Amino acid sequence: TIVVSVWSAGFALTALLLLVEGWRLVRISGRAEQIRRRQWISLVERIAESYDVRRRVALLQTDSADLLATWGLWKPRVLLPSHAGAWSDDRIRIVLAHELAHIRRHDWFIQIAAEVV
Repeated sequence: TIVVSVWSAGFALTALLLLVEGWRLVRISGRAEQIRRRQWISLVERIAESYDVRRRVALLQTDSADLLATWGLWKPRVLLPSHAGAWSDDRIRIVLAHELAHIRRHDWFIQIAAEVV
């Protein structure tokens, strides 16, 4: 019927968009530079421990000025904008605490699952 056809088309479009966005995240992460500065790594480790996040979190600095995102279920990644190195200590702490809260709650997986449903 028409309802099934419309639903199927919507599902196929949503699935395609999810795949394209997933591929985009893989490409951006592959081109990003891993942050190795001790200040950032120590802070991520402390926040992760306080949030009981046991997975290793990769910090990646992208070449994009406006991209700030967290993704990945088993290997979580925090994608930071190109200018993140110029942030104040307070901003670094706030941003990392916020992004690790997403990781702790598995928000990326939940968002993907909600999109699929």
